[in-house]
Amino acid sequence: MRFWLLDIASEPGARIDLWLKDETCSTWLCRLSYPQSFYIVGLGDKALALLEAEGLRFEKCRKRVRGKPVDAFKIYARRDDLEDYAAKLAKRMGDVEVYEADLRSSVKYLLERDVRPCSWIEVDAPEVGVEDSVHVLGEGEVRQAEDAPPPRLRTAAIDVVFFAERGSARPDRDPVRLISLCFD
Repeated sequence: MRFWLLDIASEPGARIDLWLKDETCSTWLCRLSYPQSFYIVGLGDKALALLEAEGLRFEKCRKRVRGKPVDAFKIYARRDDLEDYAAKLAKRMGDVEVYEADLRSSVKYLLERDVRPCSWIEVDAPEVGVEDSVHVLGEGEVRQAEDAPPPRLRTAAIDVVFFAERGSARPDRDPVRLISLCFD
């Protein structure tokens, strides 16, 4: 089926949720398994033994680092603290470099699957139910569809202005000064 990709969200437990609209503007949710991963470059035999001892799933692959192809290992880890875990693992391994541990799963999914947000996608997945008038799709295959005009959706924009005296705005210290809303 063909859907307009509205939003993508990372959920705990190695899951990605795709929020979709079909051509009749009905709302759909596609729940997909997507294991978190990162890349390590510069692994030696000692490091491989450590990965095996940690019980991690990994695979050898080619990656481009600073424009040059290098041998790398893609490490799969079901952890909420992936970035911290990857840094600690790299420290224990020694002279290795870690890549993409800081990317959110949702962003990584879009990059690896070559899917663009706010565009049409094809989804081959079974409908598994309806929750709060949202049709839910199970596991399936997702791919980019041909470009076409977007569906007729109502749009809303919100802009909130904070005045922070220092650093990023914090709700306990910096008041909201202005809220702007715009509807089509």
